Amino acid sequence: MKKIQVVLSITFFIIVTACNQQVQPKKQEQSIMYEPTPLALLMLKMHGDALGWKGAIENENFQATFPEDYYGIYTVEATDPAVRNEVFIERADQYLASVEELLGVEKKIEQVEKFNLVISACVDCHAIFCQGPIDKIEKLYFADAD
Repeated sequence: MKKIQVVLSITFFIIVTACNQQVQPKKQEQSIMYEPTPLALLMLKMHGDALGWKGAIENENFQATFPEDYYGIYTVEATDPAVRNEVFIERADQYLASVEELLGVEKKIEQVEKFNLVISACVDCHAIFCQGPIDKIEKLYFADAD
């Protein structure tokens, strides 16, 4: 699993490097680098954890404890502070509850079901607040979980 992630990372780096080697005008404007907010970084961590959990479930060796830093979803700086309204809090509660449920089951079939509920909680929230990563999140679903 880690080998695949390394290969994908290297491939991505090569593509980005190749794309950036286009002929540049002599005078370059200073580029502005995007600095992700702590909430964006937390959600990237959540995605990474979910990717690892999915692999562990597939290999039937899933064991995890609840990541306490996930509670930062309520407090860490967001790109838009107004996002923390009642609906966001409700969706965050649903997400955290679904993670707790996933961590409480032992059978693979139940883990697959609970894992897909975690992913659904992510998609449900992002459908309201930030649609951009939905395609990436939906790729985490177990396809044959019926």
